[in-house]
Amino acid sequence: MQTQNLNIGSSLQRMVSAASDFDIEKVTLTEEEKQKAINTALRAALGAKRNREYQKAINQPPVYPNPTKEQLIKMCKDSLVRSVPNYTPNGHFDDILNVLAMYFTGSGEFEQQGENYSLEKGILIWGNVGVGKTTLMRLFQTNTYQPYRLVDVNDLVSKFSQQAGSDVKQKFIYKYGNLFSQKTPLERSVGTHQGIGVCFDDLGTEDDQNDFGKINIMERIFLLRYQNNLPFNCTHVITNLSARQIAERYGERVADRFKQMFNLVAFDEGAKSLRA
Repeated sequence: MQTQNLNIGSSLQRMVSAASDFDIEKVTLTEEEKQKAINTALRAALGAKRNREYQKAINQPPVYPNPTKEQLIKMCKDSLVRSVPNYTPNGHFDDILNVLAMYFTGSGEFEQQGENYSLEKGILIWGNVGVGKTTLMRLFQTNTYQPYRLVDVNDLVSKFSQQAGSDVKQKFIYKYGNLFSQKTPLERSVGTHQGIGVCFDDLGTEDDQNDFGKINIMERIFLLRYQNNLPFNCTHVITNLSARQIAERYGERVADRFKQMFNLVAFDEGAKSLRA
């Protein structure tokens, strides 16, 4: 073993000695070798440039176009044709779609469409079963001006019932009292909106839950969102409940907050069902 180590050491010494005696200036290359060296260097430089461009592209925030009201309406109607069987144009439905397109493109024209309408408020869309409330809000949820996520209140309440322990349940309520109020780092690059909102679907169809006594989860969530000073236009509601029924179901305090938080966009009592 010792003899083998000595041989390896001697070989290394010879290699180091040969390298130190090597004079690169005395090396001569054929024209073919020179061209190969140039091509290799060019390929390496091109690869490095492409890698820099790729790194720049993946680290650069994406840019999303903000469509005009007319463009957004066309996008929604094209989606309706694809997603709603036997969809046919409906004058009243189209009128509400037009109003929502104004809102979700930030058009000042929206504020002229109803009493106390404001782009600073959220949307409370009311109407009988089947008129297309959820369909409309699903169409607009990925708009680039003020996007939001659709949350079914029955699913929310069901998840609450699965939470173990009073403290965990309170944290669950607090989570939805703040949910999507601020953008994540990834979402900061999307459009011009302030944050990702939430739309509570089918408000009024959920059951009360138990936590050392009956509690009204949605009442707690709305009051929290109000008390936490979230932008009103980050909260939207879909419901069949009238103003009186909202007061009876969630209390006068919530009903009063709703007047401050929402623009009421209502279908007519006799509105045609979208499911017909």
